[in-house]
Amino acid sequence: MASIDKFDFSINALGDIRALKHYNAMVGENWPVVYVLNNDEEAYVGETVNAARRTEQHLANAAKQNLTEISIISD
Repeated sequence: MASIDKFDFSINALGDIRALKHYNAMVGENWPVVYVLNNDEEAYVGETVNAARRTEQHLANAAKQNLTEISIISD
């Protein structure tokens, strides 16, 4: 069954993303996911097998600093 988990798009959420687990699978660090970074006006959609690492990379990108939320979609 698919799950959608929402987090603030901030450095403070990285620990929660790393610990994200569904059905004994570590979704945050070793699972294929689709994710959406967004604010009230724009969105970025991506896919990865390491949501925590990819979130860190996006947080370091100045062009994405205006985004406020990340939704991680896993199955």
